[in-house]
Amino acid sequence: MPTDSQHERDRFLSACQALLGAGMVMTGTEAQEKYGANSVGHQAAIAGAVLPGSQAEVVAIVTLANRHNVAIYPISTGHNWGYGGATPHGDDAVIVDLHRMNRIIAVDRDLGIAIVEPGVTTGQLYEHLATSGLDYMVPVTGAGPDNSLIGNALERGVGLVPTSDHFQAVMSLTAVLPDGRVYSPALPQDKPTDIGHLYKWGVGPYLDGLFAQGAFGIVTQATIALVPRPETAVLFAYDLAGRYPDEAVNFVREASKRYGRNLSCLSTMNKLRCLSTSPFERPERLLDWKVVGVIYGDRAVVKAVKRGLRDLARRSGLKGRTVSLPLLIAVSRRIAALPAAIASSRFGRYLAYSAELAEFFLGKPTELAVKHVAYGGGGTSPLNPDRDGIGLMWYAPLIPLRAEALRQFIDMAEPILKEHGFDFSITFLSFGWHCVDGTLLLKYDRANPADCWRAKSCYATLFEAGKRHGFIPYRVGLQGMKLLVDETMPFWQVTRDVKRALDPNGILSPGRYGLGADAG
Repeated sequence: MPTDSQHERDRFLSACQALLGAGMVMTGTEAQEKYGANSVGHQAAIAGAVLPGSQAEVVAIVTLANRHNVAIYPISTGHNWGYGGATPHGDDAVIVDLHRMNRIIAVDRDLGIAIVEPGVTTGQLYEHLATSGLDYMVPVTGAGPDNSLIGNALERGVGLVPTSDHFQAVMSLTAVLPDGRVYSPALPQDKPTDIGHLYKWGVGPYLDGLFAQGAFGIVTQATIALVPRPETAVLFAYDLAGRYPDEAVNFVREASKRYGRNLSCLSTMNKLRCLSTSPFERPERLLDWKVVGVIYGDRAVVKAVKRGLRDLARRSGLKGRTVSLPLLIAVSRRIAALPAAIASSRFGRYLAYSAELAEFFLGKPTELAVKHVAYGGGGTSPLNPDRDGIGLMWYAPLIPLRAEALRQFIDMAEPILKEHGFDFSITFLSFGWHCVDGTLLLKYDRANPADCWRAKSCYATLFEAGKRHGFIPYRVGLQGMKLLVDETMPFWQVTRDVKRALDPNGILSPGRYGLGADAG
């Protein structure tokens, strides 16, 4: 159990200063200012921060943390918007900020793998691929170009371009364990060409999964499988009226079942979510629900899938349209080259917005989502909701992909949101053809204590009501970790046993996902 001794923390930071050099260690005051604010309103006293530049330095920091019995909390870039950012779960931890470890170690042109460190961002990888002439897509998210590839994957983040399950794309990883040992899978991965980078499951027990949504080690390197850029891509959008999206559920399930290999995640959004994500939607033209997705592949495949989806939509009672993403980008570029009066017109701005969205669906990181969802279309780049005082909480439960399950969820969640003064603005994001993630965003005034209480109360009420119905979030932030754990379940008991075995001093991320001394 980490000590409460300020003396030991001071000794730890002094030792880290000698190890890392000038400017690589922050005092508690400095760290509090840099990492203490977050969009979920979670408060923690931060004891300091250290900024290693290599795996060897991480090993040394972990060894020192054990020697001085000091809690440490690793982050990649800390841009975990709506889930807690860079702030530790509990008090008196020292942040281990890994953003300086930002090497793209290798990208294999033939096999499509990227070996990266935790500080590598989606934007950085995109620029590397573009300048190297490598035709692969970046696993982008709505968080923008400055978020960590590894950090998002370890949170089991989800994106809209294949492979959308970002931890599924992690083929192998290396991690520093809480006792200072360096973990890697059994298959060799010393060189970028070794087979350990190419086969996700390795040999023997699969242990890499311990490092996702846990507190069992500090990941210092990961191999990520990339998706080839397709010959073409077509965006489709189908509309539906009604309180419940029953017909959309049937369409999404059948489309994912038949054509999933060539589709993005499919988003089923209600009218309020559509209005919050696009400045060009007109309320009078919107129906109650919209299903949006992208078809990827060569031209013949895309043509065939588009025809199949059109038939499915017709049988499901959906009406809509399709548009070629490369064509949309090309037209937007031509409009942008015209006189300013045309380029800055509503039509010109609409095309520019649509082209940026098209590039996002083709694997280019963009701030488009966070700009419109968190900032209402404003903000100054680089956008940072934690820094800018914006209140955001994501509640993202898993729901079976059945019409009756979505009806039950809507009937449960909508009254809770209205009771707490929030709009029912939702996206059901498909995880294959088995289930969806029902993403609800609570946006509030973080400077207003009453508004903070309202958001936290709403989140907790949603969480507990969801648990009773079997709707459990696929990931949680600092606002939900204590709500998640059920000490009577063997799963959580075994998880605690593994934590104690690997981290007997409880130094690593105490409280994260219910693990560690202060998790209760």
